[in-house]
Amino acid sequence: MSDVINKIEEYFLSNLTHKIGTFMSEEADKVELVPLEEEQPLANNLVFKSYQEMVDKELEEFLAKEGIPEEEVIKGCMGETGSSLVCVEYILAMVEYHSFMQLVADHRSCQEWEIGHRAVNR
Repeated sequence: MSDVINKIEEYFLSNLTHKIGTFMSEEADKVELVPLEEEQPLANNLVFKSYQEMVDKELEEFLAKEGIPEEEVIKGCMGETGSSLVCVEYILAMVEYHSFMQLVADHRSCQEWEIGHRAVNR
């Protein structure tokens, strides 16, 4: 893992993961999970745009503070494709609609598991 990606991963884990979790808790239910090859509801695109704006703002502020050029992030992420790094998944979800929809689906699955798990353990 490159030093740039390592710094971004640390930042995401310590600062952004909670914000994204909160965002998903508040917004994921507004997204209609339909096959990507079908026309997407407007609400999906609005939530995607809000996610993009939030992550982009946080990432830009971090990069400016650390003096990391955006090109280094792109280069670093390209070298980490197929990895399970949180920052790469969240950045991909910011730039690729299908990755964002997968993030929403994953969040919903976790929520359903937690609800079911709590009900079983009562």
